[in-house]
Amino acid sequence: MKSYEVQIWEIGKRVDRKARPWRVRWAVSGQRFEDMFRTKALAHSFRAELVQAANAGEPFDRATGRPVSEARTKNPTTWYAHSRAYVEMKWPRAAAKTRRSIVEALTSITVTLTRPAKRGRPTDALLREALYLYGLNPRRWSDEIPPEHAAALAWLETASLPVVELDSPAMVRRVLDSLCVRLDGKPAAASTVQRKRATFYNVLGYAVELELIDSNPVDRVQWTAPEVAQSIDRRVVANPAQVATLLEAVKSLGKRADKVTAFFGCLYYAGMRPSEAADLRREDCDLAGRCADCGADFDDLAAVKPSRSCEHEKIEHRWGRLVLAGTSPRAGSHWTDDGGSHERRGLKHRGRAETRTVPIPPRLVELLCTHVDNHGMARMVGSSGACTVGRSLSRSMTGGGSSPARRR
Repeated sequence: MKSYEVQIWEIGKRVDRKARPWRVRWAVSGQRFEDMFRTKALAHSFRAELVQAANAGEPFDRATGRPVSEARTKNPTTWYAHSRAYVEMKWPRAAAKTRRSIVEALTSITVTLTRPAKRGRPTDALLREALYLYGLNPRRWSDEIPPEHAAALAWLETASLPVVELDSPAMVRRVLDSLCVRLDGKPAAASTVQRKRATFYNVLGYAVELELIDSNPVDRVQWTAPEVAQSIDRRVVANPAQVATLLEAVKSLGKRADKVTAFFGCLYYAGMRPSEAADLRREDCDLAGRCADCGADFDDLAAVKPSRSCEHEKIEHRWGRLVLAGTSPRAGSHWTDDGGSHERRGLKHRGRAETRTVPIPPRLVELLCTHVDNHGMARMVGSSGACTVGRSLSRSMTGGGSSPARRR
């Protein structure tokens, strides 16, 4: 806690003490402090520092009674230790891919913020690997660390710069410039630079929150991140003929490859994210059609059954609808809570229970119907933990068994 209520008394001398008789007394928010000195000159020097800090409007720490700047200078918290504290704070509420993104950014920054002249420095590749796999991953802090990685992290604990040194604009600029370069020396993508800069800014903001530094030093640096392109380059977007050729090529590779034909179809015809297509379930799909023989219309082809007058063997697919309710992004087993490679979450940038409705053309309706007929539906693990028959249409992403195909 900080306070600007400071009162400083004149120097006194205690006649009952011989070793350190000169006393300086002051109070912060009514809390009294004192310090003893061997000579009157030392006491005067210390009192002058207190008076100078108070006259400059600097806050004092209520716990120690000293100016906040002095307490921070003596704070031994290193960037590496602070980064671990930040990751531990963010981990419980962050998505798996967000966790990975944070650790990737902090790995690059932490390797930069080390003492270059520190003896025994491991290679940058080893430092990055140790940080990424163990040093900045709370899920693996209790795991047994290989000796070479443990040695790299031990070196880092002593070589990492203190957080207070980041109050220098020159040091901050050094970090920001390093984010613009890839490991091979080529310029990094603008989106990557902006993402890592945002992480750097947030970690420094957390340091301000913990009162390790006064303000975020990034705000004092005249540095601009590269602009991210906002428009789509139509020259690299596949046209309908190219997409049809691509889907046929995937289908021609055999039954195993054909399992992802509908997956790629969802990405193109419905504009879905890969994580949304990976979590698509049968009850999310309204696959409409019409019988070419008898003219009967069907809102969902799953309900089509032969009748006495018609077998409904010739189906004309019509415009359908998908109601998207969740995503299943692949982040990797290091970053998910259950150790799986995928993490089921709600839709991106939407509320947890919010849905998104997408109209789909007849071609995608046909692809989804064909997928269910030929490959069935995957077995999904429900939220209760029991293995239930889910209805994921992207078997290539979720795995599992199949159900009998419906005959039309």
